[in-house]
Amino acid sequence: MAHVALHIFRDLKQHLQGIDLSTLLSSSAGKPWQPSKFVAQKLYYDIRKADIDRLWEGDPECGFREVCLRAWLSAW
Repeated sequence: MAHVALHIFRDLKQHLQGIDLSTLLSSSAGKPWQPSKFVAQKLYYDIRKADIDRLWEGDPECGFREVCLRAWLSAW
């Protein structure tokens, strides 16, 4: 979440508040959940975990679709 917040502030000059979903349900802030685990637990259990984790890690050359999907994961 911190990385996304920094990008939003740098590009849009907007402050924001958010919750890091990877640590929200984790038993330890030092051991955050993978994005796929959160999606499987809270949204839909039958997912392609590797695809979600790869999407979350991001790629500087990713396309519009991937950016939108990552924003959706960030906003959820």
